[in-house]
Amino acid sequence: MATVCVFTPTYNRAYILPKLYESLVAQTSRDFSWLVVDDGSADGTEELVRGWQAKGLVPITYIHQENGGKQSAANMGMEHCEDELFFVVDSDDHLVTMAIEQIIDVWQHARGDVSLAGIVALRGSDEETPLGTHMPAGVTRVKMWDLLHKYHFKGDTSLIHRTAIVRWHPYEVAPGEKFVAEPMAFFAIDDDYDMLTAIARGPAAHRHRSSSRAV
Repeated sequence: MATVCVFTPTYNRAYILPKLYESLVAQTSRDFSWLVVDDGSADGTEELVRGWQAKGLVPITYIHQENGGKQSAANMGMEHCEDELFFVVDSDDHLVTMAIEQIIDVWQHARGDVSLAGIVALRGSDEETPLGTHMPAGVTRVKMWDLLHKYHFKGDTSLIHRTAIVRWHPYEVAPGEKFVAEPMAFFAIDDDYDMLTAIARGPAAHRHRSSSRAV
């Protein structure tokens, strides 16, 4: 069992998934696993990931399901994750080299606080530039609703939750429905928990759009 489960839902992203894989291989901490839920890809994603499993450079669990949408894939990931923290990293993102090390460094001082659901960090176009605003100055813990509506945060965040807590708050996916607004689960967690803000850190993940790193 590792401290961090990097969870990636993916659908026909074989063309860009290697960037994320390479960033995982380059991590300065090895205290993580990679859980990939393939949401019905038909572009060779399974063969690609199986090849990486065979290399053994990163511990990888691969699950294939019929296409059901990102939130359905997230529920599958929550169910199968065996690690302490559940870190959603999209298939078109990649991690900065010290991301896992920094997450563990922050978490080891916070895991004993049962009022915290996890860590909210930044995504960026590079290690210094967030995609949107910085975290609100002086705010070390926050509810996601307040971050967005009280502090008017704009941009992308990286959310690293206790696995046990997200497992208690799965997405409610109706039969035949493939889209569920992601904040629904996060706002439900707000009722009972806060998130620790990684205000002293740069972006943990880089986001891609087409050939660009910026949103």
